[in-house]
Amino acid sequence: MHAIIYTKPNCAKCRMTSNLLSRAMPVQTIMADEQDYARFRKQGYKSMPVVTVYKPDGTRDQWCDMRTDKINQYKEAD
Repeated sequence: MHAIIYTKPNCAKCRMTSNLLSRAMPVQTIMADEQDYARFRKQGYKSMPVVTVYKPDGTRDQWCDMRTDKINQYKEAD
């Protein structure tokens, strides 16, 4: 299992999400650009960070904003 987190500059929620989730799995952090922002808006996301967790069974979990409920779910599963 691993995660990709799209962040924006100087985003405290982005840093916290990355730090907390990295305790449960490998995390790759990517600084979002304008194309990423446009893609996320089309997907209905309105805040950063945008997180995608890739699971071993081939499925994924995706959300936006700092979701401590989601982060804790993965930290507890470890």
